[in-house]
Amino acid sequence: MLNVKHDAVDSAYQQKLNEQAAITNQKKVELHSPSITPTQRAALYHSGLSDSCCRGVLFLFENQGARTDVISANCAVGNVSDCFIGLKGSNTQKLGNLGLEVKCDKVIAKNRFNRKTHIGTWWLKVVDEHKWCKAQEVAADYLKVSANDDQFHQQRGSHHE
Repeated sequence: MLNVKHDAVDSAYQQKLNEQAAITNQKKVELHSPSITPTQRAALYHSGLSDSCCRGVLFLFENQGARTDVISANCAVGNVSDCFIGLKGSNTQKLGNLGLEVKCDKVIAKNRFNRKTHIGTWWLKVVDEHKWCKAQEVAADYLKVSANDDQFHQQRGSHHE
């Protein structure tokens, strides 16, 4: 007879989960970043990243250490690792061009059936401050030009009425 209880969460595994949660919470504190600014948001959207990758990165700015299932549900992403990697690594490269890096830590977990499993926790890090600042400068210039274009079109539109 097959014993299906071998992967049930016991007290020793629960203790490991509690220890891991404490480590993850400490890492969240260490890697916490301020809320993303409109200029930083523009830098992401104008970098050529896929929409799903932008959503994931924006989510990580506010939710360091988010689990794969949480990112998937909140960002409408079916395959989280693919969204950060992109076709042939294109998103990974574009994130690197921005000075950003997204990494996944595989951690122990329990599923909704109280069974032992593993899941990824995702972390966003600025690995090259110079590149990230430069991307924001370019985005700020773009936003200024866009604002001027909008003002120009609004002024032009008001003269033709």
